[in-house]
Amino acid sequence: MISLGSVSKRTKTLYERFYADREAQRFSTLYQVFEKLASYVEASNLGARLEVDYMCLAEIVRSYFLDTIRYKEYHFDAKDLKSISNEALAQEVAATLQRFGVDSIDKLDPLSPEWTELVHNSVNINASKVAAYTAKWILKYKPISVIMVSGEQGVKASLPQVVKPHPFLTNINEEFALHCALLVLGIKAEQVPQKKIDELIYCFRFRDFDELSYFMILSEDYLVQDEEC
Repeated sequence: MISLGSVSKRTKTLYERFYADREAQRFSTLYQVFEKLASYVEASNLGARLEVDYMCLAEIVRSYFLDTIRYKEYHFDAKDLKSISNEALAQEVAATLQRFGVDSIDKLDPLSPEWTELVHNSVNINASKVAAYTAKWILKYKPISVIMVSGEQGVKASLPQVVKPHPFLTNINEEFALHCALLVLGIKAEQVPQKKIDELIYCFRFRDFDELSYFMILSEDYLVQDEEC
């Protein structure tokens, strides 16, 4: 598991100052997605129930924020912040600069306290990156387990017993990653062509995770665009 002792002192400081207090909200968001999946499985009478490892879920949240810190530290520059198209975010950046008594982002040293405050407290990575990092760590930790049950009392099925495979249950962590990503992107599952959903589940399960690829794939433009005939 990732601990703050395994990261640089600067990353640890940034995490504790700007991100630690966001853990509870993100944990709650992921858990709500799990609850919906668990309710679906229960209502579908698939002879199974879902359990989630709370510690793994907490590690997913922490790992996500550490990736966010690293991305901001290594990839954000003044040009990125000046080109922000989101009006509300642009106004927040401008207000932060005004509070610092600075009239231009270009005048901020990338290692200055003002720059650090601006990047880690006032500016967020875009939704595709949030979705990609979230999916990445869910797929690594695989926090959900499928418990097969029998009868109305929910007694665990005795072994050895041949259980008929069910694609949704077999790929439950991949489904969890996908639904969390769609939530971040503000996309409903029914908006995404089934072919793309199947492709994503396959990629999540069998292919090595490439962050740059998922930055592009986990985007509204890709997921909801019409399929070519």
